[in-house]
Amino acid sequence: MYKFRKSLYVNICIAIGWFSLFYPGFYSTDSFSAIRNSSSTNLVPGANEWNQFVRVFSLGGQYPEVVVLLQAVILNLSVTIITFYLIRNPRHASLVSMLLCLTPTVGAMGITLWRDIPFTSGLLLLGPYVLWVMKDEKSLRFVHFFMGSLIGVLISFKQNGLIVILLVITSLVFLRKYKLSWILAIPFVVTLTLALSTFVYPPESKALAKSYAVEWMFSDLSCLASRVDDLSFAALINSKTEMRREWDSEEACTFINRSNVSSARENVVSRVPTYWIDAFEQAPRKILDIHFERHSYLLPPFLAKPPNLPFLHTTVEIKDTQVRNLFPNFVEAIRVFPRAWNYFRGFFAWSGLWLFVMLFFLLTRPKDNDNLRISVLIGFALSITLFVSAPIPDARYALFNLIVGQIVLLAHLSGKLRKPLEGD
Repeated sequence: MYKFRKSLYVNICIAIGWFSLFYPGFYSTDSFSAIRNSSSTNLVPGANEWNQFVRVFSLGGQYPEVVVLLQAVILNLSVTIITFYLIRNPRHASLVSMLLCLTPTVGAMGITLWRDIPFTSGLLLLGPYVLWVMKDEKSLRFVHFFMGSLIGVLISFKQNGLIVILLVITSLVFLRKYKLSWILAIPFVVTLTLALSTFVYPPESKALAKSYAVEWMFSDLSCLASRVDDLSFAALINSKTEMRREWDSEEACTFINRSNVSSARENVVSRVPTYWIDAFEQAPRKILDIHFERHSYLLPPFLAKPPNLPFLHTTVEIKDTQVRNLFPNFVEAIRVFPRAWNYFRGFFAWSGLWLFVMLFFLLTRPKDNDNLRISVLIGFALSITLFVSAPIPDARYALFNLIVGQIVLLAHLSGKLRKPLEGD
């Protein structure tokens, strides 16, 4: 317990160190949208909970750096907890968690104002929480419920959070290994949060949510339009009115859809599912190839090559705002460290590779670790939801797999993967 507390303090200091060096953190256009919309209700489900969180802790968007520091600390705490639950030897667990918190995968990600960061923290806490519940200590039931509620709130920041949790719990019920009464607090809190948010959305935000839900179909169709001629595209989507050049976007095959239709997608959003289904029925192999290509970062090494996708954001993207570096020349000089991780994104940001690492050590050492089983379940559930409906390929969506996979690899190298429930 002493090693654990000491490791917590050290890793909190590391989070504060990252924040201090790159003050006030990293901000993309999504970050500025969260700041700008923190007091608005015109949001898609999942974004509303995150923006309310930003509004509360940034005092109405005035101090977004407070949110950045808070989420960085929560992420490092979550990394520390799951590392101690995966690694048997406290000294090795302390070392591995510290090394990982020092890397940009945790450090630079943690100080970027993205809802994916607290969402990942919730997923990281889920495995240890399940094991706490499994022990079923009556004296800790209040703690169980509090932790379940915290995890539920953090996971509600992303639209796929509830689906991930339901997939995990369904798997656990199927395996018939765990007592699940208090675990149900998580989907309950997620469902309640999303339901309450749905009631306060104005009609226009519901239309926006519907548009977001089919964004992945837009991208598949725009990528398709960039690879076929006019007549083929019209035949595939079974429409004589849609112009292929309006849908055409080669960028949609690898990242963001920049087609003319996508920029005004509210006008055609109701027709997109029909177009996608028609195209799939006529050319299933072509559509699947496009979809697999767009989400190749989720696939294991034997099914895909190293991906080239967005990973770490290392700038304040929008200039001339209240968010700016105090020492820009110094920050630019040390920015080379996280950018080195971006250079090797084909390794560090490959979610499918790290999920494969987790599965490999689980299969080769099947009796070694209950915590790893749960982490693999979470990783697969997350990857499935992202593969089916993620709007763009982005490593931050699968940050859970990157972190846990690297913990498992370092744990194996130390030879200290924890045995089931040892020391609990």
